[in-house]
Amino acid sequence: MDKLFDWWLNNCKKVLPVLLVLLCVSFYGISKLQMVYDFEAFFPKGDPDLAFYQKYKASFGPDDNNLFIAIEAPNGIFQQAFLQQLDTLTNKLDSMTGITNVLAINRVKNPIKTPFGFYMRQVLHIDKPEQYAADSARIFNDERLLGRLVSADAKAAVIVLQMQDTLTQTDANQLNRELGRLLGQSFPQRWHLAGKATIQAEYVRVQQQEVLLFTALSGFLVLLILWFVYRNWWLIAVALGTVFIALIYFLGLLGLLGIPLDLMSALFPILMLIVGLSDVIHIIARYQECIAEEPGQQHLAMKRAVNDISLAVFLTSFTTAIGFLSLVTSRIGPLQTFGFTAAMGVMVAYATAIVVVPTLLMLLQPNKVASKTSLSFLDAVVQWCYQTGKNHSNRILTASALSLLIGLYGISQISTEARLRNDLPRREQLKADFMFFEEKLGGFRSFELALMPQGGKTIHHPEVLAAINQIELYLSGRKEVRALLSPTTLYKSLNRAHHADRAAHYTLPTDEATFASYRKLIDDNPNDLSKVLINQDGTLGRLGGRVNDLGSDSTARLYQNLRNWVSNNIPANTLKVQVTGSSLLYDNNNIYLVSGLLQGIGFAFVIISIIMALLFRNWRMVIASLVPNVLPLVLTGAFMGFAGIVLDAPTTIVFTIAFGIAVDDTIHFLSQYKIELSHGYSKEEAISRSFNITGKALIITSVVLFFGFAVLLGSQMMLTIKVGILVSTTLATALVGDLLLLPVLLRRFTK
Repeated sequence: MDKLFDWWLNNCKKVLPVLLVLLCVSFYGISKLQMVYDFEAFFPKGDPDLAFYQKYKASFGPDDNNLFIAIEAPNGIFQQAFLQQLDTLTNKLDSMTGITNVLAINRVKNPIKTPFGFYMRQVLHIDKPEQYAADSARIFNDERLLGRLVSADAKAAVIVLQMQDTLTQTDANQLNRELGRLLGQSFPQRWHLAGKATIQAEYVRVQQQEVLLFTALSGFLVLLILWFVYRNWWLIAVALGTVFIALIYFLGLLGLLGIPLDLMSALFPILMLIVGLSDVIHIIARYQECIAEEPGQQHLAMKRAVNDISLAVFLTSFTTAIGFLSLVTSRIGPLQTFGFTAAMGVMVAYATAIVVVPTLLMLLQPNKVASKTSLSFLDAVVQWCYQTGKNHSNRILTASALSLLIGLYGISQISTEARLRNDLPRREQLKADFMFFEEKLGGFRSFELALMPQGGKTIHHPEVLAAINQIELYLSGRKEVRALLSPTTLYKSLNRAHHADRAAHYTLPTDEATFASYRKLIDDNPNDLSKVLINQDGTLGRLGGRVNDLGSDSTARLYQNLRNWVSNNIPANTLKVQVTGSSLLYDNNNIYLVSGLLQGIGFAFVIISIIMALLFRNWRMVIASLVPNVLPLVLTGAFMGFAGIVLDAPTTIVFTIAFGIAVDDTIHFLSQYKIELSHGYSKEEAISRSFNITGKALIITSVVLFFGFAVLLGSQMMLTIKVGILVSTTLATALVGDLLLLPVLLRRFTK
């Protein structure tokens, strides 16, 4: 191995062509990269609710493929000019690619039974303003329309667009652009758009934009920090060049392996940049120290530097990778993929740094790698930390214990009430649209109940329909649920039609003969509504509606209260109901992520503990190394509790990532401490020398990591913002723990 290492250092110029070939191969791999945006992939694997929903969706189609347009009418919708504009708009929407059905109040017709058959009467008579008073009274007395197609105050009309199930992301983006253009022409400043397609399109737009933006911002920020640290363009070129080479290698590897980029991939360039740079800075710092001790002995200095630093750099990269790998314990597919690929990226960054940095440095004259700034103030900071820990160890332990107690209390204040609005991109129009639907129209999140008749009955059985009606009455008394449709809607509508469309007769029939005649009408005249409410053989029904963005905990209580009510009020031998739908699965995501948080951290904790035990072979050292890194996680949790940051998908990711990254400084300090002990120095001398050798590098790398993640605070995505603020907070507190608490623990609890 030594001979190979010596050959490598003596023949660096021969290594360069190999690195260039790898770059060319990587660029080819990048050309094969694909981007996928499958939001359903975030539904938890192995979830029985997901398995049921897939079967339910096979009968009725997805419940989240509707797009809602709300058109404001400040003077009320019953104005001829407004209704004519609305009619023109809906006609144009009919011809748009990707839309299969357009429903609006101007298109609704109610059936009326006459001696000659059914007559379809228009709800709104657009060209007859003299009938608007009667039309409005009819609409206000029709629960099928009010709150669904017309707001309660009649100052907004809703258009419901049914989208193609097979709509691609490209098609969805194009459709959103065309809708924006068309609505802007028809109703400037008075329209609101909501639904999966528009939110997904915004996610994709922001993600694609921010991949480049934050890579550039992080690179620029790192450039400034490196200039401040080194004032040497050669060293800056080596550092940044190595990191960007690692990024190209990593993306190329993903392309060659056929691993696509997804919604979480925007973090990859930043992670590679700042995590990879940490390895590079430590290698450069150790080489500078060795070349200063061995002037004129470039080969020997580099060999010493790599021998001294390689294990520590490997372990820090490995523990960071473990932090990411802990995400594979999640039941969420994209999180598993992100954890695996990010861990792979960290190790690619390590391998690139350990090969490319020495290669490039050996090609430079020793005088070109000297830092042109002494950073004496950092030496002063390091010495202050050393002296403070040495002279005030009791105060540090007391402060740490108090911090732990405060942290545990703060953690108890963390909310798990995850809301969709909290994860929306921070675009004003999107937020305004979302809140308009929340406040004026009862939200647009789907509410789905699967209706399963029991005892050989079908949905059409009078007892089953009566049970469904009871459930509807229960739900209609809860303000969170709106715009309910179910199989009873069909029967009630027919009963109303047989009584001259009078609202008082929007009820279920009272005798079996009438039920039978209505069923024959439904069977003989299937329409779009009947097909989405009852499956072909009548063994499965659907009760659908819309629900406010209550939060995952409140929604779970709503569902549980419903289940309890059903078990107490609906005969089990008549009807079984099950909550389902994409909204339920979205809320399940947060439940699984929160429950899997401890599992992920526990996985990382155990693996890193084993690594520490193998490295130091001393259980006291293991405890001393882990305590300064657990405390920052507790304090970050407390920050979440006090700041009102909800524990949801992004924040569960943070803890596992932050733990793996935060332990890096500890490993560097303890690795140097072990080396000094092996050289025969006393405990106190080893601590002092470890401060002098690694202190500045720890501060510099932590500053780079802190500001690298802090850049994410400028994101439009709350997921990215949360990662930025929480990882930065954890890294800052971890550095303080390593420079103040760790040495105290070494003095007090190790031999």
